[in-house]
Amino acid sequence: MDIDYGNKILNVSAELFRQYGIVSVSMDDVAHELHMSKKSIYVEYCSKSEIIVTLARVYFKLHKRQLVKKSGFTNSAEEFVYISKYCLDMFNEFSPKIVFDLKKKYPEVLSMFLEYKNTIIHEKVKNNFTNGIKESLYREEVNVEISSKVFVEQLQLAFDSLTFPKREYDSWRLLQEMMKNQFFGIAKPEVAQKYESRF
Repeated sequence: MDIDYGNKILNVSAELFRQYGIVSVSMDDVAHELHMSKKSIYVEYCSKSEIIVTLARVYFKLHKRQLVKKSGFTNSAEEFVYISKYCLDMFNEFSPKIVFDLKKKYPEVLSMFLEYKNTIIHEKVKNNFTNGIKESLYREEVNVEISSKVFVEQLQLAFDSLTFPKREYDSWRLLQEMMKNQFFGIAKPEVAQKYESRF
């Protein structure tokens, strides 16, 4: 998802953070890339932290709009494929380096991610599972609450370098496999077979 954060300072900062990590990028780096003085940047934003928090707020606002307003799916299985790809795209934007920096220096922003995961994404997945059962695409015995919780927790588990060391696992493929396996677990056999190639 290409994001326009609303002004040049935010857009350039976001690109620098994405390339080099949050901690590694200084206000001097941002000013240099923008060809402007730090003083001019401080007129708009009082600190690097304010830039980061502002970026996060815009980021999650736009992602919420994209996820919640998307409609017109043929059925719940189609929607599940979309949700999975949406989460993979979002995961791609959160590199392990950025997640590490957020944990270390900016817990407020990490909390925004966790809240978004535990509310917006969870509710979307929960509704998908409920509707999929009603449409006779998913198994009736699926525990919607537990299964939807498992789905959203995968988003965080894939970042856990203790469980899945980065030198041994590709995080994006790991998350893709987790989502594929969950779909096979909740979908009826004929549905799982039909959508296998979509993951």
